[in-house]
Amino acid sequence: MKTLKTLTAASLLAVTGVSYAESGDYMNLQLGISDVDGFSNGLAAIGTFGRPVPNVHENFSVEGEFTTTIADPDATIAGNSVEVSYFTLGAYGVYSLPLNQYAKLRGRAGMIYYDADFSGAGGPYGSDDGFELSVGFGATYNLNQQMDLIAEYTIIESDISHLSAGIQYLF
Repeated sequence: MKTLKTLTAASLLAVTGVSYAESGDYMNLQLGISDVDGFSNGLAAIGTFGRPVPNVHENFSVEGEFTTTIADPDATIAGNSVEVSYFTLGAYGVYSLPLNQYAKLRGRAGMIYYDADFSGAGGPYGSDDGFELSVGFGATYNLNQQMDLIAEYTIIESDISHLSAGIQYLF
């Protein structure tokens, strides 16, 4: 079920992004190390569609993002193995600071919806969902006219964050 959810969201993001893409738009595809307080690290897949907004500032853009765990963080709680899986849908404002012709630093802030489910041996342990402010920072490095490397650290909520790296495709 999680694989189907991940593939469906990634497909929708790709189709929507490509069909509405304009020159300057970009799509990020990243893998992240998921860090949930009290749990071992997991793995997350992150897909982002971004659009520059030069009428706000020449280095400002907006992003829509989907994140989901693909290898769930786990922990032993009261003798039971518990896993946490989550997904997020977010909207961010991003400022990119060019350092030279290849590298840019970036900071972002926005609002996300998150849904986390705790499960394991002994039955479901509950869930948590809601809206949160989210912030992140990172860098891109230009490989060619249509592709950058990207690395970021994003705080999803007070006890969930991820460190990610991947490719940024420029339309």
